[in-house]
Amino acid sequence: MKCDEYHGYGLISVRKTAEKYNGDLVIRHGEGVFRASAILYPK
Repeated sequence: MKCDEYHGYGLISVRKTAEKYNGDLVIRHGEGVFRASAILYPK
């Protein structure tokens, strides 16, 4: 099994969890920087 085989599955899990709790996952990348922010909104 290669490491790349499961690449990105963690972000899918984080997105599903954020959505479950009324939130979003924002992903940005550029200039050698990767940023993922989970944002949860109060109900």
